[in-house]
Amino acid sequence: MLKNKPKFGLISGGAALVLTTVFALCVQVYAGVMLRGLYADGAFFVTHIAEKQGLCIMQPARPFSQILTQWPIVVGMWLGRRSLYDVALGFSLSTNIMPGLFILASCLVMSAKDRVLAVFPVFIYFSTILSSQFASVTEGLVATAYFWFLLTLIVYGNFGLIHKIIVSFLALGCLRLQEGMIFLGPLLVFVCVLRFRRETRLWNKVILAFVAVCGLVSAAIAVGYALYPVDAGERSSFLGSFLAFKWVYNRGWLSGYWGVNLCAILGVVAAISILLVIVRPLYGWLVFYIFLLFFVRSFGFSILFPISCYAADPV
Repeated sequence: MLKNKPKFGLISGGAALVLTTVFALCVQVYAGVMLRGLYADGAFFVTHIAEKQGLCIMQPARPFSQILTQWPIVVGMWLGRRSLYDVALGFSLSTNIMPGLFILASCLVMSAKDRVLAVFPVFIYFSTILSSQFASVTEGLVATAYFWFLLTLIVYGNFGLIHKIIVSFLALGCLRLQEGMIFLGPLLVFVCVLRFRRETRLWNKVILAFVAVCGLVSAAIAVGYALYPVDAGERSSFLGSFLAFKWVYNRGWLSGYWGVNLCAILGVVAAISILLVIVRPLYGWLVFYIFLLFFVRSFGFSILFPISCYAADPV
């Protein structure tokens, strides 16, 4: 797609993005070892996992997101790591590392010539996921990274046999991933339609159609849980906040820059931008450099060492 890869020093732009993600993952390993995953509801989940000696699924709308972060702990218990500390350490490491692993996998799925466009998932990782990682128990973090991995596989994957199996499995996971599929589901359908039009092989089209159906069903399920949640108070709160655009602007708790939810806005802009690159590849360089400029100006080299965030907000 891109003939000339931009260079950053002695390495390519794509390699620089991968290296940046690896550095961030190293910081998240530190956060996991320091038991940052116990913040907020993390201790609640750890206690229940240790008590049940198995998965703790508390939200019917998000079971797969919770399975994604809890299966390593369950495997550890099968291997004999059953103490409360072992469960707490495993949960903390899993919730802090899992989103970054999906983002790193998204980068590695791309070919060397296209990897410069890994700026999109990497940008989402730093601007939205890591900015909320202080509460790593939040299911939306791993759900967002999971979605971007699936999106990258569809856009850049070669659709070999193993590729088809992985994409099909990931698409099934979207059915009960998280309420965010209300917005991400239609985006998944749109990307599948774009690739469907370019495909010539029947089985590739079948897989894309299956993923698109999963995207539609996931959005419908998410809408159902938003309108008819387990707690009726959550429905009123969700609808009221959404219609009042509090997800864009809110002067209250964790309001961000001047009350603007920069993370949400950047996520929407990134999604629109990657679609623009797909539909109009010639605009790829323009979109890439706009994101890169904001990426560097906003975070600079400090994004590699956000340990001060943890020191400033101890458990």
